[in-house]
Amino acid sequence: MSKKKNVVLMAWGGAKETAQQVTEFNKYTGILPVSIIALNPNKTELSKILGRDIEEEPSYIIDAKDGKPKTLRIELLVKPAGVEFEGIQFMNRINYFIRMEIMRNKDKTKVQVINKYGQTAWITNEEFDAKEAPSTSFAMPYRAALSGEADFVEAIRIYFDVKRPDVYKDGAWELRPAVELKDCEGELDDSMLKKMARGDFSDLQKLVKAYPNNRIKYFFGVKIYEGKEYQTACTRVPIAPNARNLTRYFERLKYLMGTPSYQNTSFGQEPYVFGVYKPMASDFEQKESVAIPSVADPFAANDNSMATNSDAIDDLPF
Repeated sequence: MSKKKNVVLMAWGGAKETAQQVTEFNKYTGILPVSIIALNPNKTELSKILGRDIEEEPSYIIDAKDGKPKTLRIELLVKPAGVEFEGIQFMNRINYFIRMEIMRNKDKTKVQVINKYGQTAWITNEEFDAKEAPSTSFAMPYRAALSGEADFVEAIRIYFDVKRPDVYKDGAWELRPAVELKDCEGELDDSMLKKMARGDFSDLQKLVKAYPNNRIKYFFGVKIYEGKEYQTACTRVPIAPNARNLTRYFERLKYLMGTPSYQNTSFGQEPYVFGVYKPMASDFEQKESVAIPSVADPFAANDNSMATNSDAIDDLPF
């Protein structure tokens, strides 16, 4: 890994799903490798990217209101990466959200923790107070994760090719030697979070510009809401660009498809080859319509459409 990749990375939270209405272009489903064109672009940058004048400056801070905490929005504008996708007219917005509150499970008996190597775990309140290690392969120390933070940590570490701090050896996971852990760092520290809360996303923007050819894969899909089709991406299942065995990603997506966040959404059929969306009745059978949160006010919709405390899961089957 180059010295540049030793730069401490920032992690932002994942709203479970990102969607935008598409009327002029084909809609697609399946797995697609993408590169990030821009992260939270300003009005001038966004106008240049979209090829049209943007009248208002984009807002990436959602102020606290009605008992909801301040929320940070990280918008990634992505395009296909790879010569096999050069002819596809496709650009998509992928939004992650972080709520400025601790991530807890539904009954608030557990808290999600995260360390500077991007590892996350669920531990009881008592274990957190005692600063007990979640496992022997979890690097200490840790802190409480913010709501939704873990999803973006996972994605951004994949995009910047930061290696994980543990390795699978002799049938079990174990931490790398201390001398190797420096190259595994990638976190959002307190000082960076404070900058972001003031609307300063420059550190993330510099990192994205430093690696314009990096890649990450997402499941892209189509969401049906009130009779309209929206292009969307599954932000909770980012895929490493060089991943060969996709079984665990398929299992993770299937699990999420049973949650409210992905009702009335089709990502295609396994093995999820990327292609033009072809509606199938089985894609949406026995699924109820759910509201899609707007960029301006994600709280206007069902809370389960975002990564929230009420939607925290600590017993995923993988």
